[in-house]
Amino acid sequence: MLFKLRKGDEIDILAPSSFLDKEDDLKIGIEILRKWGLKINQHNSLSKRFGYLAGDDLTRFKDLEKAQNSKLIIFAKGGWGSARLLEKDPNWGNGLMLGYSDTCSLLLSKYSQGYFGSIHGPMVTSLSEEPEWSLDRLRNLLFEGYVDDIKGIPLKEGTAKGEVIVSNLTIATFLIGTDHFPDLRGKIIIFEDINEDIYKID
Repeated sequence: MLFKLRKGDEIDILAPSSFLDKEDDLKIGIEILRKWGLKINQHNSLSKRFGYLAGDDLTRFKDLEKAQNSKLIIFAKGGWGSARLLEKDPNWGNGLMLGYSDTCSLLLSKYSQGYFGSIHGPMVTSLSEEPEWSLDRLRNLLFEGYVDDIKGIPLKEGTAKGEVIVSNLTIATFLIGTDHFPDLRGKIIIFEDINEDIYKID
């Protein structure tokens, strides 16, 4: 991994998508991160609401830009709206960025622009729902720079090697043909979706 976090590091929490509707989950997630020894910078978008979004596009974009020198940007939640921030072409930094769901648009964009550090994983409001093994896995990745292999049952025998890219299927589909979608040659792509209709995958 690019670099590892240490106790005492400052990290940034912002909401690039939908507004926060579960403050208790946010507080629990922040408390977990503080127990890991991290200092929290909370941005304006966490307390804003503009329709279904966590503040208007400019508010959310400014939060994203302010946090670019952070060692870790962890998104508060997903939902919808983060892809709207790509209209302004964010100035990506070299720090880590953690999220999933709708925020995959930002993770993919950063990677596509040649910056590493995009991590597909739990967001602040979902930390309270993660089992202990998942929290341990995330902490190991952030502080130690590694995770154990994931094992599963393949649909077809064989071996594949390559960089792993993870995304939400809908977001990946919307970004195809833009500068924010990565070159997949030689890559292994994993979609987070479950119970998706076959015709949508097709």
